[in-house]
Amino acid sequence: MDTQKLQELDRELAQEEKILVKQLKEVSVENPAVAGDVEPTMPNYDDNDEDDRINVATELDRDFAMEQELEKRLKEVRAAREQIARGKYGKCINCSAQIASERLQAMPTATLCISCAQKA
Repeated sequence: MDTQKLQELDRELAQEEKILVKQLKEVSVENPAVAGDVEPTMPNYDDNDEDDRINVATELDRDFAMEQELEKRLKEVRAAREQIARGKYGKCINCSAQIASERLQAMPTATLCISCAQKA
């Protein structure tokens, strides 16, 4: 991938990173006990209302799953941006082969070449 395409990709990933951070802040709060960690926001509810408790449990499950997915994607995006900055973007982490540009265009956070991904 040429320098211009890498810069464009980095800008796109930076934009995605901002969106992910914003979405993460909407469903979670920072965990004061662990630096850099977040946990789902606890909704307000009436402890005496069983329907309310059930709704809160459902909301918490949904928010926890969403928070986990957002954190995972954010980690992938940041790792890809780090690889771009270090000049190592597009190399398979397993065999060090160059990942096909078509694969990187379809999945910019790919860390494995097709061959290694099929084996995994």
